[in-house]
Amino acid sequence: MKKWVLVGLFMCFCLSTIWAQRPYALGTFPNDGATHIFCNTFVRVHIHFPGEGKQLDSRTLIRDHIKLYPKNEPEAVLPAELQYDKGFRQIHLRPLEVLKPETDYIFEITPGLKDERNNSFLNYRLQFRTGNCQRNLLVSRGGEVPPAEPEVEIPQPNIDFAKVKARLLAGKVLFEWSTNQEFMQASFQLSRSADRKVFSELLSVDSQGDSDSVQAYACLDSLPQAGMNYYSLTAFNIYGESGFSDTLAVFSERVSIAQDTVAQNGHLAVDILVAPRTSMAFVLKSLEGKEVLKKAAFLPHDQDTFHISFKDVPTGTYDVLLVTPQSRVEKRIKVE
Repeated sequence: MKKWVLVGLFMCFCLSTIWAQRPYALGTFPNDGATHIFCNTFVRVHIHFPGEGKQLDSRTLIRDHIKLYPKNEPEAVLPAELQYDKGFRQIHLRPLEVLKPETDYIFEITPGLKDERNNSFLNYRLQFRTGNCQRNLLVSRGGEVPPAEPEVEIPQPNIDFAKVKARLLAGKVLFEWSTNQEFMQASFQLSRSADRKVFSELLSVDSQGDSDSVQAYACLDSLPQAGMNYYSLTAFNIYGESGFSDTLAVFSERVSIAQDTVAQNGHLAVDILVAPRTSMAFVLKSLEGKEVLKKAAFLPHDQDTFHISFKDVPTGTYDVLLVTPQSRVEKRIKVE
């Protein structure tokens, strides 16, 4: 008896494990039980992959496995266009004919729909009811003439940006942007150019999904080029179309000291690539921390080298500190 109990428990465990691996519908538009739905509506389903599967098997995305039909006519499956958005993991069903007014409809996903690892979806059904979609009759001399059938409304992607900005942060460029509204958006692409003509893609950020509230994004360019950097931020919808593009400019300066020694009463050469009116502060200290030399100046933006005079600086070993709004250079040098 104990043996059969253990076998039963093992089988239940295996079945539970297999069941837990099956993908399923996580949320839909319209919601289950919704009423007064427009007759030219569509159905959108967000799907979840709890197991090893990560994508839909597009070969199973067919009318037999995803269907919409009147509740009282289960055989009258509506012809529809089926699309799968990999970025959002959403299935879109767009009926190719206008729905009947004041009618209950069933949307169904069957286990025939599978992920790329051949795991069947859990069966899913939702029911919604259309509203009174009839238009007023047109009256002519010949009597009442019914209006033409309305065209099926295909939902259009939409995005409304709240802000886009970029700034230098510890030698990197931080990008921050936010949207007030997103619908059917797939991703944001960030590209960089040195001349504002030829751009190269740096990275891509997935959209956070459909929303009517603020959604915030951020990313980093860890290795900006020295000098002027032009960045293009482009939003792409699920059809691969660009719905928004903006270009920002960020100057990344270069300040460095290559010398290890300076001749007594000589000059320290500082390699620079800076924007106009870039200020700097320079401090030279002995190893005991005594301040020996201090200077402040604007660095010349049209030169690649700036020289600091070491006149009357005694021979010895010193610590150099040079600071600009973007850079901080520390170096130990010898005066000989």
